[in-house]
Amino acid sequence: MRPRKLQKRGQQSVAESDFQTELGRGFDGLVGCHWHKIADMPHFLAKQAKVTLKKPYDCYALHFSLFCGIELKQPNGMSLRTQSPNSSGLSVEQEACLLAVEQNGGVGLVVANFLVALSPKESKARGGLAVYDRSWATTMSQLKAARKECAADAIPLKWWEANAVELPACKVDGKAAWDPRPMLTMAREWRMATPWGA
Repeated sequence: MRPRKLQKRGQQSVAESDFQTELGRGFDGLVGCHWHKIADMPHFLAKQAKVTLKKPYDCYALHFSLFCGIELKQPNGMSLRTQSPNSSGLSVEQEACLLAVEQNGGVGLVVANFLVALSPKESKARGGLAVYDRSWATTMSQLKAARKECAADAIPLKWWEANAVELPACKVDGKAAWDPRPMLTMAREWRMATPWGA
């Protein structure tokens, strides 16, 4: 496990932008892959315009001609909220954009990094593990179906462990990173098995 400090604010981990940097290190150098971070609207422009334009998702990857829209999340605790106005959850607008990608031949991906200090009870259940630090990826369609399956807006960690694809933690030039290859393989297999517009 990577030695990172948890923030004091609740159980939230390092900033989502740091998670994006770590995933970006994993994308860098992959053959046949181009990835790019979608920038937030600069604060001074939002202040002048008195409006903030929301980006559709955090980044995208083009992997051997397959387009993937990618939304990164760091859940606050042991579940990821969907249809949430909270920045740690998945918003209705983000969900709509990722589903639009899927309906037009690409893959909408949600990648969740659970970095949580476990309670004594949770720690005991996981063999004495003090901090849970793992990342999981799934398609937006699968996450939407999970909401019905779980009959709740919050998708628990146990669902991710049972149904999503794990991104292995790794090092790139001695720095913390995540390996996106299992996610990209899953995305391609899902796209080949799913008709456009489905």
